[in-house]
Amino acid sequence: MKKIILTIIFLLCFYPQAFCAQKNISQKANDKAVKEIKAVLTEYVQYENSKNIEGIKRLHADNYMTVDAMPKKVYLDILDKTWKKYDDIKQELKINNIDINGNYAIVEVTEFLNGTTSEMIDDKSVAGKLDSVSHIVYYMEKTQNQWKFVSDYVIDEQTTLAFEKAKDLDILFTTPNRVLAGREYVATFNVKGVPRDSFVVATIGQEKIIYPHKNAEEVYRKVSQDGILERVFKSNKDNLNEYAVVTYCITKPILNKNKQIETLLTGVGYIINRVNVVPENKFITITEDGKKETKI
Repeated sequence: MKKIILTIIFLLCFYPQAFCAQKNISQKANDKAVKEIKAVLTEYVQYENSKNIEGIKRLHADNYMTVDAMPKKVYLDILDKTWKKYDDIKQELKINNIDINGNYAIVEVTEFLNGTTSEMIDDKSVAGKLDSVSHIVYYMEKTQNQWKFVSDYVIDEQTTLAFEKAKDLDILFTTPNRVLAGREYVATFNVKGVPRDSFVVATIGQEKIIYPHKNAEEVYRKVSQDGILERVFKSNKDNLNEYAVVTYCITKPILNKNKQIETLLTGVGYIINRVNVVPENKFITITEDGKKETKI
């Protein structure tokens, strides 16, 4: 009995020390991993802003797959096309949280993009301003002593592009961040600050996130005096996430030299909201009070 008691006492004395020692080792390893991941994220932003496609390629695992089921090759192609359209685009990244689990990490960030481009409107080239904010979770894995991106999950994302007078408007475009497959949701466009001599027409569309991209059908409607335009959509059942897109135009009636009324386009804008679709699970059943099972 004494031996057992002494053994228990010994273990009670020794275990906290061993636990603390192990905890210190784990903490040091965790701190080292966090430092390494932050260095990778710094590289990532530098490569984005210098348009270094080979650098970006090295930071992503060969089996990298986006949340929208787009492989590494497609991701890099989209990135390259974006750089070509917005040659001065810049990225900023804010790290919100890093969780380490051995050779795996979950990194939550907020990304900011801004840049400029030009388009032809009424036979003249006009400059447009791009702004984008997204909250993203990156999944990373350490292989061969290197942390790499293996996947991601975009929590929410909004991108705006405005030309001419559209830059001056106060606009709110709201959609849900997450909907169930096959369920209805509302997209609401609210505009303020329209000049008294002008009016706004807009179209709200729904686009599946696929590649190559397909634009939604455009049906323009005059925005009412209260500045609100709404549209109800039903989310897809194809296990695909979606974009809700509003395109709006500021128009101004004028008299031409023949004293006929013409409509002058003074501004164009686009807002794209991401809508994550929760796929329908067809393999779930429920039983109520021992009755026959029915699918949800």
